[in-house]
Amino acid sequence: MSQTTLSRIFPKETSEGVIENVALDAFDHIRAIVEDEFENATFDIADEDGPAAYPMGFVPFAHLVASITADEEEIDSIIERIDALVEEVVTRFTRQLVVSEF
Repeated sequence: MSQTTLSRIFPKETSEGVIENVALDAFDHIRAIVEDEFENATFDIADEDGPAAYPMGFVPFAHLVASITADEEEIDSIIERIDALVEEVVTRFTRQLVVSEF
């Protein structure tokens, strides 16, 4: 099976303009769901304190990068399973509504 990686960027700036330090272990339960419920799947979270360049483009602000790597056939199921959980964690730290999806 062919694997693919999808990534999603989350700004770390709050609605008040403050850059929040996000506890990456707040995503541990999401990682456990992905790795326990889906064969050959991984969930990673990266914390960037400033701008960064990625294959998908340049991100000019402090941010988190959530990435799923899985068999192409499972990606939609994984997103359906964890999307609300990821949104809840990000919103808890930044107090912003997340409006984009994986």
